[in-house]
Amino acid sequence: VSQSRYGQQVFGSDGKLYVYAQANGAIPASTAVCTVNPTTFLATSSGGAYTSPATAMAAGDRAWFCKASV
Repeated sequence: VSQSRYGQQVFGSDGKLYVYAQANGAIPASTAVCTVNPTTFLATSSGGAYTSPATAMAAGDRAWFCKASV
């Protein structure tokens, strides 16, 4: 998706919900317990329902985080 903005949400062809967010710290590749803050759209690698992208992220990196839509 071009021109992505923080908090933008889309459904992927895989049926998952994706949200565009910024890493608030280092996040390992494909971490399945990420949290995305619904106000700041900062992502952390603990305690959530989102999965990080397949590549490791550093603080400040931006990416699409996904979760099951059901």
